[in-house]
Amino acid sequence: MLPSVAVDDRVVPAVHAQRTAVDVDYLKGLVLDLKENYDQKGLVELYGRFSAGDGMVDNTMRKAIVNAAAHRCGPGLRIDSNVGFRHLEPWISAPECSSATAPMCKAGSMDAAR
Repeated sequence: MLPSVAVDDRVVPAVHAQRTAVDVDYLKGLVLDLKENYDQKGLVELYGRFSAGDGMVDNTMRKAIVNAAAHRCGPGLRIDSNVGFRHLEPWISAPECSSATAPMCKAGSMDAAR
């Protein structure tokens, strides 16, 4: 039997939502270029090229590609390496997406699984 240990109650504030999400300045232009030059199939293939990398370029390209495929996407979206999509279509038809480490579509919406 373990000895009882007194635990003081304390409140620890969350820090993950404390900072403002900021995208790099050139992301908007990159997203527009991707939309103009790639169709849906091309965006999916391009995403595959950058899906496994951990560098800054890979992270930025994943964000830009999903932004280009989505109807609308807010700042601060983060898609970690090796995140895949069964169907990218819900991202295109949904009205907006939220920031998430590994976004997952629920019932056609772009809200992150919680």
